[in-house]
Amino acid sequence: MLAKTIEEVRKDLVNEGIQLGIKQGMQKGIQQGMQKGIQQGMQKGMQQGMLNGKKETALAMKKEGLSLETISRVTGLTIDEIRKLKN
Repeated sequence: MLAKTIEEVRKDLVNEGIQLGIKQGMQKGIQQGMQKGIQQGMQKGMQQGMLNGKKETALAMKKEGLSLETISRVTGLTIDEIRKLKN
């Protein structure tokens, strides 16, 4: 007589398949999560860089004596944001 019945072998194979599927699913989920995190980080970094550029431009314009209204219109920063910029 065989050590395992066909039904036992089938159950073992199904369990192995389930475990493999779970492992592969987790790996794919982790990979997708990392990709999304990288994309979000890059987007946030670009936004911060653009804001820093606007602030530098606004500060230079402020030093040149341009009005706060003009600086705001050109840079898109609020007048309060411009006032807070340090010379």
